[in-house]
Amino acid sequence: MATVTKYYGFKKPDYVDSADISVINENMDAIDTKMKEIENKAISGGGGGSSVSYSTEEQVVGTWIDGKPLYQKTIVTNSPSTSAKIFVTMDSNIDIQSIECKLNESESYRFNVPFYVANQTFASIYIRDRYKLEWVSSSQYFNKECIVTVRYTKTTD
Repeated sequence: MATVTKYYGFKKPDYVDSADISVINENMDAIDTKMKEIENKAISGGGGGSSVSYSTEEQVVGTWIDGKPLYQKTIVTNSPSTSAKIFVTMDSNIDIQSIECKLNESESYRFNVPFYVANQTFASIYIRDRYKLEWVSSSQYFNKECIVTVRYTKTTD
C-alpha cells in the first residue's frame, strides 16, 4: 500500500506496487514547482538570503500580492531638462508597482528620490498611466544621471 512523504505529500509506492508513471510525473511536477518557489525567494532576498540582483535586463524577482510574477529592470537615464515631464516609458502591458531612484548630482554625491529639503529643493517621480514615470523637481536637478529600478507586473500574466 502506498504512503506519502511527511512534508510535501509525495506519493511513495510500496515495494509490491507496480510502477505508475503518472504517479512519478505528479511527484516530479510537485518537486519542480517547489524548487521554483525556493529559487524565486532566493532571487528576491525573501528566503533568509540577502541576494539582490540589479540588471538592465528584465528579470523575475518574486511574486506580487495578487499572485502575479513580479519583474524588475534597472534603467540608467538622465532626468529631463524641465519639470513635470515623462522621462521613462515602459511597455504599455505593465503595471508599475514600485520604483527606486538614485540621482547622481555629482561624482561624489548621490541620493534617493523622492526628497524634499526645507521647502526649497525637491525631486520626485510619479507613476503615470501604470507604465510611465514622470519627473518633477526644482531646476538644479534637471539633466542629472538617474539610476531607476522599476518593479512591475504584466497585464498579460
